[in-house]
Amino acid sequence: MKSTASLFRALLAVSMLAGCSSYRPTPAAFHEVLDQPYRLGAGDRVRVTVFEQDGLTNTYSVDQSGYLSFPLVGSVPARGHTAQQLEKEIA
Repeated sequence: MKSTASLFRALLAVSMLAGCSSYRPTPAAFHEVLDQPYRLGAGDRVRVTVFEQDGLTNTYSVDQSGYLSFPLVGSVPARGHTAQQLEKEIA
């Protein structure tokens, strides 16, 4: 009976010590990835608003080749670009 109580205490002590692991901050690379702007890829949908041209304002999809087909402009490369880069490309 005494050995069972000693074994229980030892297991309890080991489990408590295991919970005392040291704190490790997240790597800097993790935060760098979170701070990156989103890059467009195939299948993404983009809402394009053209001032005073309701017929051109629409939601367009990036095709499997990575291009966005837009009336009057044609196919514009979109894969790997940010929304701001795509805006400059279309304008």
